[in-house]
Amino acid sequence: MKKALFLMLVLPSLLFAQVDSLKSKVNKNEIIVNAFELIVGGIVPISYERFIDKNQSITVKAFFLDKSSGDFNSEKFDQTKVISFQTQYNFYFSEKKQNAGFFFAPFLKFTGGKYTPTYESYYDYNGNRFLNTPGKALRVNALISGFGIGYKFLSRNKVSFGFSIDIGRVLNKAGYYQLSGPSEARLGANMGIRF
Repeated sequence: MKKALFLMLVLPSLLFAQVDSLKSKVNKNEIIVNAFELIVGGIVPISYERFIDKNQSITVKAFFLDKSSGDFNSEKFDQTKVISFQTQYNFYFSEKKQNAGFFFAPFLKFTGGKYTPTYESYYDYNGNRFLNTPGKALRVNALISGFGIGYKFLSRNKVSFGFSIDIGRVLNKAGYYQLSGPSEARLGANMGIRF
């Protein structure tokens, strides 16, 4: 009788302990690389995502050798020393998988550094285009605000694949963004691993 009572008291607590240990094994971090910008644009984009809740996370992105999406042609640049840092808050809308599926992400991005284009072009008031070579070094200090949307696939709760687009508005047009325009759009084909 004492053994049966002991098993009835201890066995449920052992089962609940197993369930709690399984819950604690949920991966809370992810390292992501944007393969599209790496291959097409020559940019080195690395991201870290920290999952806060089932449907929310914070992402910090670093873009080394950064360029605007309109300047992916690397022959246009003689020297690029531009680094960008972006912070975004992700809202996921999936009920089935944790931190996967369709997402919406407002962001704030700082871009700093300098680059030297191999040519500089401008238009006069009549729409005529003029080219000057070589271009002078331009400082880049820009603050960009916008949002991103995308979809993230998750395989075995470990590996993620996703597609995204970020659209932002340059809040201070100076130097580089004076030539490239007041807005910026980025495409992403992302691959990540959770740990």
